[in-house]
Amino acid sequence: MMLSTASSFKRRLAFTGAGLFAVVLVSAALIWFGARQHSYFLERSAHAQDVYSSYRAVSDHTYRKLSSMAEIVSEGNVADLEARFRNQRALRAALATVRDGINADRDPVDALRQAAELEHFNRIEALAEDIIEGSQAVRDAIDANDRPAARIALDRLRSDALEGRFNRLIDEALADELREVRETGRIARELTSFLTRVLPGVVAFSLLLGALLIFSTWRALTSSLNVFKQAVESYRAGGFGHRIQSVADTEFAELADAMNHMAAEIDTQRAGAQASQDHLEAQISARTAELERSNTKLASVSEMRRQFLADISHELRTPLTIIQGEADVALRGETKTAEQYQDALERVREQTVHTTRLVQDLLFIARTEDGKAPLHLRSAAVVPLVSQVCEDMRPLANERLITLVEQYADTEVVAELDAGRFKQVVTILIDNAIKYSYRDAQVEVSVARRDNQIEVQVVDDGIGLSYHQSNQVFSRFYRGVDGVSTPAGTGLGLPVAKAIVDAHGGSIYLRGESGRGTTATVLLPVEPQLRASP
Repeated sequence: MMLSTASSFKRRLAFTGAGLFAVVLVSAALIWFGARQHSYFLERSAHAQDVYSSYRAVSDHTYRKLSSMAEIVSEGNVADLEARFRNQRALRAALATVRDGINADRDPVDALRQAAELEHFNRIEALAEDIIEGSQAVRDAIDANDRPAARIALDRLRSDALEGRFNRLIDEALADELREVRETGRIARELTSFLTRVLPGVVAFSLLLGALLIFSTWRALTSSLNVFKQAVESYRAGGFGHRIQSVADTEFAELADAMNHMAAEIDTQRAGAQASQDHLEAQISARTAELERSNTKLASVSEMRRQFLADISHELRTPLTIIQGEADVALRGETKTAEQYQDALERVREQTVHTTRLVQDLLFIARTEDGKAPLHLRSAAVVPLVSQVCEDMRPLANERLITLVEQYADTEVVAELDAGRFKQVVTILIDNAIKYSYRDAQVEVSVARRDNQIEVQVVDDGIGLSYHQSNQVFSRFYRGVDGVSTPAGTGLGLPVAKAIVDAHGGSIYLRGESGRGTTATVLLPVEPQLRASP
């Protein structure tokens, strides 16, 4: 088993997505906060400007009222009384506008400042009301033709305690509002400058970090694929001593282990063949006739080995090419969503599982030929195993409108076998019978005892076999081309079935005629003691 401390590609992909999302989220939060603060200070500046204008209106109306009172006292009569009342209403309206403006400033952070500002306004408003009342006293004295009283009332209005204090309070209020207008305007301009400077940097940083994360993910994936590509190229060149030491992602670890085991098995077989060839060459002078036969056998073995290597290279190259193609498509072009990367990864995993299954089947065949088939033998009743496979295959048969018939002459027959591998043999035979049968046909599965052997037969009335095909069906990667349609597959089903049966000390063969169906027969030795495993 190859040891790998590599990280998971899925975790790397998840980290990439999370990193990009975090960068975008932080950038958006920064921009949102800056824009909100900018808007806040602009609103504060506009509000302060409105209050400032209202204070100016209060100051102007108060000044006109005091000036008009001086004219009344000087002239000794009240001219244009309506204009005086309009001035009084305008003054109170300006005061109300100032109060509304102050109350509209609901800033919880600056509540103390607002309370102080409101208290300051209350003093201004009280003085304005005193001025209004004093103006009324001036008019009343003039109406009563009491100019000395009117003069006294005017002097009170123009005194430092009233007009002077009012002007000082107004000036202070105007200065405060003007200072706030300038301060909030300055802060708004600084925020505008900050956003103008920072925003391009944030965008550039986000793009750079996203590119780095994507490049890192791309390098990790292509690194693993290049390791497998180098291994396949080495195998194609005959270098089965090549071993995959490590891969960048744990998702490919099982495939790497399987390929290493396959290469080791093939390398062992090649070494054995080379040893046999050396031995034959050493005996060439004494055994000329035997040498001829051996040369013919070695030529046949060499041809089979060459064909086997060519087939396995082709079968492995195709899914690996698909894997690399899916990765290139996923990483090409604009940035894709996490779901698109997930879809690409699922297709990569599908091809990896297919390749791993292919390598495992080849390893089993190779070990069987070497006499080292990995079987777990135990006593088991044959009929329940066959019946279970029939139930599993029945949905496929129903889909093709094929009737699956079971016949068991002896339900108590027991054999020493690997139950899982035996079910795999029956599954392969029934699957082939269904695939090569016409719709509305019948497939018959039977189990019977023949002397000291168990006979399992799968009979169909489908397209049948030619004589040439019956001699080729157990060859690796051979797929028939006749029938209703050419079934998809790797051509390893029947070779795997034969390897399993041979490992059990049994035999398997197919007989049929073109257009008249096929009979697949498996013969296994019966266990002397009739006892089934619980």
